[in-house]
Amino acid sequence: MAKNKEEVQQNGTPEGWAEVKTDRPCWKPEKSKCSVKGILLGVADMPAGANGRPWQAFIVKLTAPCIAFDREDVEVECEEGTEILMPSTHQLSQHLFRPASHEKYAFEVYVEPRDKIKTRGGSMWRYKIAVNPKPILRSGEMRFLASASAKALPAHQAAEPGDDNIPF
Repeated sequence: MAKNKEEVQQNGTPEGWAEVKTDRPCWKPEKSKCSVKGILLGVADMPAGANGRPWQAFIVKLTAPCIAFDREDVEVECEEGTEILMPSTHQLSQHLFRPASHEKYAFEVYVEPRDKIKTRGGSMWRYKIAVNPKPILRSGEMRFLASASAKALPAHQAAEPGDDNIPF
């Protein structure tokens, strides 16, 4: 706890500490009309939406600008360095869950919505997914968010203890 005002940054966080973002805009492929390029920081469990079902989202720190939407569904122009939520879909979760929660490395990814196809139960987005082949060693805030994400993973996708293999 900060002992005096000199030890507190302007945003109220103790000097030398990193603020954990708790209110992030959400990227929506049907409305954002842009791709996402950024570092996968973790996975967040989200409360039930309009359909009554809880959902999960990837936490992404942007390395290129994109459009997202705030809680009131207002468009937000997000700059490089902004943390956003990227809703998990079946296709995205198959490829990004393990890298998003890898304890040792963080990965920069590129996700571009290609098209939306009809399925028996409704519709589904398909994506072009690419990864920067140079992983980033996690430290500080990135390590914290990965450890918080480990509980969010479905049991069949959780990494084994000590598994340092690149998860692609």
